[in-house]
Amino acid sequence: MKAGARGDPRETECERPTRHRGIATISIICAGVFACSCGCRTPVFQHAQHITQERRDSAYAKAEARFENATLFKPRDELSAPVGPELCPLIVEQQYCSAYDAPRHCGFGSVMVSPNGTPTIDSSFPAVYVNPCTVRLNAIEYSQLEYVWARESHDAKSRIVWRGIRTTFDSEGFPLAWEILDSGHELKLIFVSISLELAAVDRVGGPLPGRRFASETSITMAPDFVVAGTVEDGPIPLGPYVYISARPSVITALLCRCSPSGVDRFIDSRYYDVRPTEELEVLGFELPPWPDTLGQGVRWPYEP
Repeated sequence: MKAGARGDPRETECERPTRHRGIATISIICAGVFACSCGCRTPVFQHAQHITQERRDSAYAKAEARFENATLFKPRDELSAPVGPELCPLIVEQQYCSAYDAPRHCGFGSVMVSPNGTPTIDSSFPAVYVNPCTVRLNAIEYSQLEYVWARESHDAKSRIVWRGIRTTFDSEGFPLAWEILDSGHELKLIFVSISLELAAVDRVGGPLPGRRFASETSITMAPDFVVAGTVEDGPIPLGPYVYISARPSVITALLCRCSPSGVDRFIDSRYYDVRPTEELEVLGFELPPWPDTLGQGVRWPYEP
């Protein structure tokens, strides 16, 4: 894989052959964050029955596509939220320009309110908002982290488009699954760790008709849910690379930091701040009611 003329800015934490559990610093981070009593939003979800197999197949293909040029957004070392940068996503935005042109960003940034009360996005100060919560699957409670960010919308009905990921962790703080959060996308994407997919194979066998992974529920039960790909298990708990296409601006893929890069050339690198979602509540913003896609879209293999 090509790393790009300016060097590969990817992190190197995963460049170890063995997976070490019980890292003290990670455990402290997770304990501090997950002590919060916040709950994730899990409304009753109405399935979009009109989603076609062609659209589902397109999601599988996009999860494997490469970007020619991209900008990397990574968290600052000192964050405004009680979570370490290790668990935060590294956001990769596709750019339709050469390395010699000025990068064009899609505009995610800090959420602000103008003097006339209109919500605005300040893309000069990129920000990702984090919300700790929990989910219960097969009578087991799992800790989660929602990471969401906002960009301006061209839709007159909504000034802001929210996107992000919701990570579900095992009892030792390792990621098991990632739900793609997108306020404007009908198809609900999920990515699972390779260990979860293998556990699903052992428990329920191979993929169902029309599906690619054993962890996916049937098309009849969840036609608009897709497990778009699997993510390598890292040696320590780390946030993934999140790939965002340029046209349209949607999340298409997740990769472990230890996986080969899906980008030919990184033409720019920027930092973002991580802030608690309570800041949005102070400003009068309410996040969309993200559905529980794991309970509906994944054949969860773990039992008490």
